[in-house]
Amino acid sequence: MELTDLLIIITVLSLIVLLAVLIPALIQVKKTTRKTEILIDQLSAGLEPLLTNINATSAELQELSETLREKIDKTDTILESAQEASFVLFNISSQLKEAVTPLIPQIGGIAAGINAFSNFFRITKKQERRYFDE
Repeated sequence: MELTDLLIIITVLSLIVLLAVLIPALIQVKKTTRKTEILIDQLSAGLEPLLTNINATSAELQELSETLREKIDKTDTILESAQEASFVLFNISSQLKEAVTPLIPQIGGIAAGINAFSNFFRITKKQERRYFDE
């Protein structure tokens, strides 16, 4: 037996061992590929309804945001009207205060005069009545 024959035998045995190892590995790769295809099919079947739900939810959120924006605009209008009304009321109260403040001492003086006048003419006892000439 020559060296070449020995090398051929070693090469053939190496190929047999290599095939013995590669065949189970290739079978496992084939099984894994099938399982991956099944998983991808299931995911793609489940993604379609999920995407539909996400689109519907997105449309609802957009509608809600538009409604909210409209309500905020209405609220801004109401607040501006309330602010204008408060300014008007403040101005009216200031004007009333300016108009009534000078009248208060006059009304107090008139009330004191009426009180003194009624006390002067009140007849409780004749001897208590006083006249200005006395």
